[in-house]
Formats: sequence, C-alpha cells, structure tokens
Amino acid sequence: EIIGQGPLEKELCTQIDRLDLQNCVKLLGAKPQHEIAEHLAAGTVFVLPSVIGPDGGMDNLPTVIMEAMASGLPVVSTAIAGIPEMVVENETGVLVPASDAGALARAIEKVIVDPSFARHLGENGHKRACELFSINKNVRSLIQIFEELVDSEVGQIKVDRGHN
Repeated sequence: EIIGQGPLEKELCTQIDRLDLQNCVKLLGAKPQHEIAEHLAAGTVFVLPSVIGPDGGMDNLPTVIMEAMASGLPVVSTAIAGIPEMVVENETGVLVPASDAGALARAIEKVIVDPSFARHLGENGHKRACELFSINKNVRSLIQIFEELVDSEVGQIKVDRGHN
C-alpha cells in the first residue's frame, strides 16, 4: 500500500498498470493522520524511496520516517538529505542509493525474509525515535537554547524592528 500524493503519482500509476501489479500495489492517496497510524501499526516494513527531483527538490527530513520508527517498523529508505541522520544503516533500517530500484528491492527482501533482523531494526528504530524526537526532549532543548540566548550578550541587544 502506498499512502500519499505527489508529482510522481501519475508515473507510478502507469508503471503499476504496465507491470500488471494492480493486485499487489494499492495507491491509497492522501489519508488523515489517524489512518496513517493505523496503517503503520499493521505494517511489516516501511519503505520510502525518496528521490531528488529535476529541480533539486527532495524530502530533507521526512517526518513519516520518524513516525514509522516510533511505530516499531523497520525502515528501508534512500541515503539522501537528512534521512541518514534518522536511519542508522543496519541498526534502525536499511539505506540504498536514490533511484536504484534493484538495491531497493534487495533491501526490502533482506528485511522481509529475516524476521529477527526486521525485529532488531524495528526495536532499535523505536528506541531511536523516542530518544531523538520525543516532544519532551525537544521542548527541553528549546528551553535551554532560549535561556542561553536570554543570558547571553545577544539577548541584551535591543533589536531594531524598523519602528520609530
């Protein structure tokens, strides 16, 4: 199942039809957050093959990877932008080069055929998501930054906002 929409959707539909994969691949479109959580909870592996667009655009730090890790799913994704900062190779997931369909297929297979490896990735991913991306930790970090800023010389500088 593929959840979401994007500029590659039409091309993906064409490939699904051309390869006669309608019984294997379902395009579900955009879904509300609670439905995404339900799909993640029911999943076996989370796959996000991010690509770099012709204009250089890409998902720098896809939130959905963090959500999948927090759900305990092993992650297979591409080693671009900030994804390797979240997904640690063979610890929380498997990373492949962008636009390498063969490597992506092998990585998915590696996770699916080895349940103990998948469990290892999922457990470590869950732990990493909780450690790095918990709301409490992030709020504490922001408070510390604000306190340091207020206590620093920068905090003492009067900011000119263009008002007379």
